[in-house]
Amino acid sequence: MSVLNAALAKCANAAPIVPKLLMEFTGTFFLCAVIAHVASNEAGLHAEFAPFAIGLTLMVFVYAGAHVSGANYNPAVSLALCMRGALPFIDMIMCVRLAAVSSQSYRSCH
Repeated sequence: MSVLNAALAKCANAAPIVPKLLMEFTGTFFLCAVIAHVASNEAGLHAEFAPFAIGLTLMVFVYAGAHVSGANYNPAVSLALCMRGALPFIDMIMCVRLAAVSSQSYRSCH
């Protein structure tokens, strides 16, 4: 019975999945948007400022979403965390699929 109580307590303390997925979707969407705009030079930036724009966008979303979802905006980060044991397999699958959906939704909007 104590194993069941421990499992229930762990599930009760886990953060809800919807805010995590929403934060992952938003972060990946905007990161893809900035990369696409900088790469196509639609923003009128010079090539030397592209890494700054991408890095600042990633920094903002890591600070905004690390406490909500862990800020795994790159599927490679999710895979590495899963291999290390810090991210459950099902969460890794959801993050990778959501990153693909998010990038495709930006592509269809643009």
